[in-house]
Amino acid sequence: MLIAVCVALLCSALVTTAVQILRPIQAAYAAIERNRAIAIVSGLVASTASDDDVVDAFLSLDARVLDRETGQQIEQLDARTYDHWHMDAAQPTSYLPIYILHTNAHLDGVVLPIDGKGMWSTLYGYLTLAPDLNTIARLVIHEHGETPGIGDRIQDPQWLAQWHGKRLRDAGGVLQIDVSPDTAQPAEHRIDTITGATITSRAVGRMVRDRIQDYEVILKSLSSEWRVADVQKTQLKTAGLNQPGLSGAERNNTGQSGTGPNNSAPSGEATP
Repeated sequence: MLIAVCVALLCSALVTTAVQILRPIQAAYAAIERNRAIAIVSGLVASTASDDDVVDAFLSLDARVLDRETGQQIEQLDARTYDHWHMDAAQPTSYLPIYILHTNAHLDGVVLPIDGKGMWSTLYGYLTLAPDLNTIARLVIHEHGETPGIGDRIQDPQWLAQWHGKRLRDAGGVLQIDVSPDTAQPAEHRIDTITGATITSRAVGRMVRDRIQDYEVILKSLSSEWRVADVQKTQLKTAGLNQPGLSGAERNNTGQSGTGPNNSAPSGEATP
């Protein structure tokens, strides 16, 4: 009888553990198209990647839900399943998800969900910022309901490629990024409008500007967090170089353990 009880308890524990392990994987497959957009804009996979590769890439990201007013992480919410675009009305509107790419305590980029009003619909997309958190690495328009053949040209790869390398703010910290036909505006902050789809393309620029302001406190918090991590890594390297008796390889490896300020799981390489 005792043995049967022990076996039952063991089986129950194994099932519970399996459910906990598989839950994020199942959730990642359930939202595969959203996660595909995130993985693509992260630079981790190509648009032709298999579902399995998309899920692996998505789960490698350091996903967090942060309070936009304080920059603090909301630990009780799982950013891999948190959908602030379609959340329950009871959820605080100040909670925003982000997806961080980092390797060996070095920030490689940050993915921000963005949304805004187009001409006929709400636009949903993802914006990847380079490690300086001011340079745009990639932009993906994930979902929209604009006019086929006209407004849907905001998903044209050639137009989206214009965003690469553009800077959000000028040297004085003023937000300058815009979609505009005004060629007098500095090129590093300007994206051309789409002929025949001026209103929708300019709406994308407005969406980026508005959402970047929503993330302002969060981005400052991240900048501070990763600047401290880089300083600590440098200090560890310096300490290793000054330790007598270490071989060259041992010195090079000093301070390389861990993948971020919180020693979280590897996120994979990215090339913002």
